[in-house]
Order: sequence, then structure tokens, then C-alpha cells
Amino acid sequence: MTYIKVISSSSAGNGYLLVSNHKTLLLELGCKPLEYYSLADGTIIGSIVSHWHDDHLNKSTVKTMLHRGVPVYIGEKVYEGVFDQIAASVPQGDIYGVKRLLTASKTDVGGFTIQPFEVVHNVPNYGFLIETPSGERIVFITDAIECKYRFKDIDCIMVECNHDDDTLLDNLAENEVSPSHPENHLGLSDCIAFCKANMNPHLKQVILIHLSHQNINESYAHTEVRAALPGVPVAVAHPDDRFIIENDKF
Repeated sequence: MTYIKVISSSSAGNGYLLVSNHKTLLLELGCKPLEYYSLADGTIIGSIVSHWHDDHLNKSTVKTMLHRGVPVYIGEKVYEGVFDQIAASVPQGDIYGVKRLLTASKTDVGGFTIQPFEVVHNVPNYGFLIETPSGERIVFITDAIECKYRFKDIDCIMVECNHDDDTLLDNLAENEVSPSHPENHLGLSDCIAFCKANMNPHLKQVILIHLSHQNINESYAHTEVRAALPGVPVAVAHPDDRFIIENDKF
């Protein structure tokens, strides 16, 4: 059984904890270090980060994690873009805690198996297929214009649902221009299409993440995704939320 705990899921900062068999994997390091440690159950065995925007990879948080011996795993193209910046701000010994995730292979992180895959954004960015120590399979995608991949036997989908077209049009009519650039993020219709393409009998939870505070009607989006995925629990990620994902495969 795996728990997913939400620290924050917005442009102000993104952070989640995956807890399985008394081990905690941190997902995104865009929040303050103490927020992770206050919620962690068991040993923090590592962290994975999708891309280098500050609300996902806060360099101060990375520095703290490395100093405390928590390795930070990032996709190979992200690694190439930020390794020197991180190295300049942490003690020399700590920098060896920054690990490269190779796209063509799986990486074991304390019993969690991580398979990165590239998604389209305005900087190099990765989604992750994660298999927990207790056997649950979770797909995580954020800050993506699109994702072309399909996955088998997924227990949980954590996927960006950043904006909806009606709200964007309403904002334009009121001359409101969002600084978050919705063209670089996954909108409601594409979010639904991705979830429908990855429906399977084992899917137990869809968690909508990284909703814009300005560019989406949360209640409408929640209703639309639920209608598109009959029988599958759908939730919007809020701070302090906790979701239980249990493997039922035999």
C-alpha cells in the first residue's frame, strides 16, 4: 500500500511524498525543506524532480536535501542544464548526491523503480512512471504541453490540469493576461484525453495537480474529468491531502 501526501501543488511551489513500506520518496522539491520532513513517514530515501523551474526545483531546498544525505534524481537533459548551478551552491562532497536518471533505463531508488520519460514543455522536462516497493504503479506528469506515451496497469495517475478554454476566454474578455503561460501547460481537454487513453481495470485514483489559480474553474474541471472516467475516483490536489493507493493485482 502507498500513501501520496500533498505539500503544495501550484505555481507557488510543488511537493509530494510517496510513502510505501515505511520509505518516503520525495517528488518535486519546490517547497521548503521542513515541509517535507514534517510529513515524512519513515526514512526519506531520495527525491526526484521533473524540471528546473523554481516552483519544482528550489535550489535552497536541494542544498538542504543534499546536505542531509537525501539524493536528488533528475532526468539527463535537466541534469545537463542545472548541475553546474547546483554545484556552485553546495559543498563539494554533497554534489555527488545529484544523480542522473537515464531515459532509456529504470533506476532503483531505495526500492522505488523510476522510469523517466520526456514530456514537452518550454524547458527540458520529464514525467515519471514509478513502481513502489509494495507494487503500485503511478504515473506523474506536470508542466507538460502534451504526453504521447501510454502505460499499462496503472494504479494512479497524477496529472496536470492547468487550465480550461472557457476560463481562458473569460479572462481575455476581461483583459486578464496570465503570467503562467497556459500554452506551456496541460489543459483540461488534453488531461482528459490522456486519462482516458490510460484507463485500465486497475486504475484506482486520478489526482489533478498544478491547477492554475486564475485559468481554470476547479469545480467544473473536477466534474468534467469525473464524467469522462466513470467509476474512477478523481480528486484535486490540495495541501495536506492524503491518498491511499493499494495494489490489488494477484
